[in-house]
Amino acid sequence: MGIGDTLADPADPRPLPPIMVEEPTVRMTFSVNDSPFAGREGQYLTSRQLRARLMNELERNVALRVDETDKANEFIVSGR
Repeated sequence: MGIGDTLADPADPRPLPPIMVEEPTVRMTFSVNDSPFAGREGQYLTSRQLRARLMNELERNVALRVDETDKANEFIVSGR
């Protein structure tokens, strides 16, 4: 199921008009902190944990878009 999908009675399968989701207006690149000061502040986080958290958020947030890059620990997150 996705945004704009219609569940209908088989006897009367008229779909509702689709919902248009606006294109993202902000785009940021996120990656795991690999600086010499990593782990001194905040919570330690691996790229696997970061990916899992982003994929979990995609299930609820229709305005979010996550693209992977050629680097395993870097993600491009777009939203509005």
